[in-house]
Amino acid sequence: MKDVLGEKAYGIDVTETDGTDDLHCPEEAIEKAQKLAADLYGSDECWFLVNGSTCGNEAMVLSAAGPGEKIIISRDAHKSVLMGLILSGAHPIWIYPEFAERESPTAIITPGLIKKACAEHPDAKAVFLTSPSYYGICQPLKEIADICHGFGMPLLVDEAHGGHFRFHEAFPDDALSSGADVVVQSTHKTSGSLTQTSLLHLHSDLISRDRIDQSLKLVQSTSPSYVLMSSLDAARNQMAVNGRDLMDKAIKTAEYIRNGLRTAKGVYVFDEFKDRDPLRIAVSLRKTGIDGFRFQRLLFEKNITTEMADINYVLIIVSWGTTRDEADKLLEAVRRIASLRSSGKTKKEMIPSAEETYKVFRTEQRTSPREAWFSKKKKITLYEAENRIAGEMIVPYPPGIPAIYPGEVITEEIIRYLDKLRCLGASFHGVNDIDNMEIYVTEQP
Repeated sequence: MKDVLGEKAYGIDVTETDGTDDLHCPEEAIEKAQKLAADLYGSDECWFLVNGSTCGNEAMVLSAAGPGEKIIISRDAHKSVLMGLILSGAHPIWIYPEFAERESPTAIITPGLIKKACAEHPDAKAVFLTSPSYYGICQPLKEIADICHGFGMPLLVDEAHGGHFRFHEAFPDDALSSGADVVVQSTHKTSGSLTQTSLLHLHSDLISRDRIDQSLKLVQSTSPSYVLMSSLDAARNQMAVNGRDLMDKAIKTAEYIRNGLRTAKGVYVFDEFKDRDPLRIAVSLRKTGIDGFRFQRLLFEKNITTEMADINYVLIIVSWGTTRDEADKLLEAVRRIASLRSSGKTKKEMIPSAEETYKVFRTEQRTSPREAWFSKKKKITLYEAENRIAGEMIVPYPPGIPAIYPGEVITEEIIRYLDKLRCLGASFHGVNDIDNMEIYVTEQP
């Protein structure tokens, strides 16, 4: 380890002693570092997270709603929101994103959907949205925040993939600037801190500061890594001093790649939305009959690793560290792969659009996720599970959006969709045996 990390890394791998402060009761260096982060990002208070944005999402749900209380949630939320629902016992009121474009890799939540949900459930304790999506597409947060506040509800935003928005005018407005009350950001994804580090921000009096603090004590380690916390502070300093210049470099590289892909035969680049992250490039070879998973594997064979794939798209994320040589290597690889066209294993008509994919998520939430999680369960194959109540989640990963939640009714449509993903080579969380696609269902039919 010393040969890999060097001796200096061990010098900051300390614990809570005099002079090093305590994440769970900060009074010195950690308190100062968190205040500097709050000032930079425009929040009233900021907490360092060493269990990733996962624990931030859990804490937001825990701080907003308790057992049996309602919380309005977009159905494209990350699986960590489910963990918060299981811990809190809150009951989700799902809202389903709508597609403005058929070829879009993701959908959006319109202000109208939020207004309808709030009006139908005025007793809901909060609204929880993801913005931007994994693909960098943003929700209309300013309008949505106004609607939520009109109903007296705080807006909670999983901004894991948008923590860099504040540092360049080419990016969409960040969630805090748009009126969100509580926001989580994965600093490690786009702003240079070490993996597993994130920030949680409060910018509101609609939700209790103490409740957030207490919730974080439930979901964060009691032995937080000072190496990880130091990287958060270092990344904050780097973004404060050089953030715009770094992001400007990344934006120019991304545009170079995007322009090269647009001119390649058989290649489709999705960039229809104005409010999107220019550093994220969703590329599809669907018109050639090559699905996203096969596309990603072919790129990997050429020593190019991409962020993720779904049925239709491969997602490329550009950073300030991406070089022009790397960009040219990617462009040449994509052109060569597009020229291969389908080998016959995957036909164009077999690949559903993203719009068709989202339809399968609409099913009945018969029990709360917590009730289903703690109920008596048995394991059966997914193919035997039609009309049964799921006892666990099944999550295509990435992006980590559950296709089925505990407490939801498993439909024939969901089974067909998951089987198609399996055949195409998707990865899953929540399924113990991929080949047999076994799942826990509740004993209650």
